[in-house]
Amino acid sequence: MEVRVIKKYSNRRLYDTGDSRYVTLAEVRQLIISGTEIQAVDVATGEDITRQVLIQIISEQESGGQPMFTKELLTQMIRFYGGAFQSVFTDYLGKTVEMLTNQQQAYHEQWKDMLNAGSMTSMSELTQQNMQRWSEMQNEMLKLYGFQPKSDKD
Repeated sequence: MEVRVIKKYSNRRLYDTGDSRYVTLAEVRQLIISGTEIQAVDVATGEDITRQVLIQIISEQESGGQPMFTKELLTQMIRFYGGAFQSVFTDYLGKTVEMLTNQQQAYHEQWKDMLNAGSMTSMSELTQQNMQRWSEMQNEMLKLYGFQPKSDKD
């Protein structure tokens, strides 16, 4: 997949090299939603500032409408920075988002199949599979970091 380069100038304007025009953060967000991979670069330094631009997009989304992150979650995230569990949290969060993305794709496929077959059995099976995957992922993460996961018998 081609990566779209977004250049950030000292005046804080963003330039989309793919469309050869200045863009807003909202337009960069739409690129991401549509599946386009982006890389943001500071024109003055050549530094990759993709993370900063992504955080800025998230910040704008959080300030309006219905925020995704609660105050409590953000507080906990801040507490993890620099601590012993920072990498554990990062790995866990990354795997959780990956799992949710995979589940979302599976749901779309299941809905298509269900609409074609007209059966609710497949939805029930998908739910059971997702619960099992979630449990397995949590247990693997706990094992990875030296904790003994709870068994289903406990």
